[in-house]
Amino acid sequence: MKISKNEVDALNASIHITIEPSDYVNKFEEEVTKYKNKAQIKGFRKGKTPVSAVKKMYGKSLLVDLINNMLSESLNTFIKEENLDLLGQPIPSDEQGELNFNIKELGAYNFIFDVGIAPSFEVQGLDSKIERLVIDLPEAMITEELDLARKKLGTENFIEDDIEENDMVTLSAVELEGDNVKKDGWVTGFPLLVSLVEDEVKAVLLTKKKGDKFRFNIRTVEKDKNEKYINKYLLNLDENEEKEIGDFFEGTIEKVSRITPAPLEQEFFEKYLGEEGVETSEEEIRAKIRENISKHYVEQTKNMLFRDIMDRLMEANEIELPSAFLKRWLKISNEQATDEVIEAEFEAFSKNLSWNLIKDKLDQQFEIKVEPEDIKEGFKKRIASYFGGNPQGIDLDQMAESMMKNQEQFRQVYDEEKAEKLFQAISEKINIQEKVISLDEFRELVKKINARTPEMA
Repeated sequence: MKISKNEVDALNASIHITIEPSDYVNKFEEEVTKYKNKAQIKGFRKGKTPVSAVKKMYGKSLLVDLINNMLSESLNTFIKEENLDLLGQPIPSDEQGELNFNIKELGAYNFIFDVGIAPSFEVQGLDSKIERLVIDLPEAMITEELDLARKKLGTENFIEDDIEENDMVTLSAVELEGDNVKKDGWVTGFPLLVSLVEDEVKAVLLTKKKGDKFRFNIRTVEKDKNEKYINKYLLNLDENEEKEIGDFFEGTIEKVSRITPAPLEQEFFEKYLGEEGVETSEEEIRAKIRENISKHYVEQTKNMLFRDIMDRLMEANEIELPSAFLKRWLKISNEQATDEVIEAEFEAFSKNLSWNLIKDKLDQQFEIKVEPEDIKEGFKKRIASYFGGNPQGIDLDQMAESMMKNQEQFRQVYDEEKAEKLFQAISEKINIQEKVISLDEFRELVKKINARTPEMA
């Protein structure tokens, strides 16, 4: 079998393969004999069909399958032995002549495949200077989170006297018709957090107490609630239930509850941290809250940093691609793709391919390897995040080993761990300078990024 490579230019080449009769005649006869011995053809006993009849009926398809298998095997072997770094897959050349699979005149078959060659380059730009944002969290934010934690672990008290803004009131309500209670009108009941009701209703509630009555529009009593929410949570209608119900109701305050925040004492500290017998102070709790909030923003700024690194390396490495070949390959790979669609999406495809080429180079340069224990740790981090970072009573090792059996999830975690290792390697090489900004400045920056590149936000 003759195989050769013809270089068109640095990015394009063709592979020529000639399969002579001497390469396949014996194999073809073997395939015909195998088929003869197992075929059940009408008019002949199994295994007794004449070879001539088998060739006449099935010879061409057997020959085509044989040649295709030999072609595929030889092409893949050649690419591997020649260490060709290809983009996409080999595709039939426009110069490919018509093939005539004639079993009566077995001849030579010539094949020509076009291939796209990955460009040769060394990654530039690793000496760049890039800013990493550090967010200065306001103390008021820490106080707000601490107050929420104290309320969550606080004590519920039932109030008989005046209602306050942060109280929860539970109502029983009946539909009105004009100024009177509607006969056979709709009856419902629901809780309301006073701070979230419409302003005029809030002003009324702040003058009431348990047992008092007041009238309201049920469709506007809470701020910014849609019809689906109102039907489900205020009117208590079944999902598919349709009923004509008026807007106005008279409500009776059946219960008023108020959360007394947990005092800043040892009992609260232990419950918040999930640790008993450990002496803690308000300052330590505030530091812990700051640390927890910071983790969220650190991850966001890290993603921004990685995107900035990607942009900088893309700018520093203008990679030339075999565009005409790639467009042909994309069309052959996806028969439904039109020339217009390929042309419209080719720029994004090229950028993604260029970045993958840069990543592959960096993986080799930094000798990035993902070991089984890295993947297991990646699964354990995923599991911990499902439980808010505090998976008490969960056997992380056992659960991780179980999840690793899912091939799709395994590949996702593998890719994540590989990307993280590469990010760390680049971060140690590139010149990263920290820039402290306020939380408000960071939020404005995120808005601009989301508006500019929503798919990467």
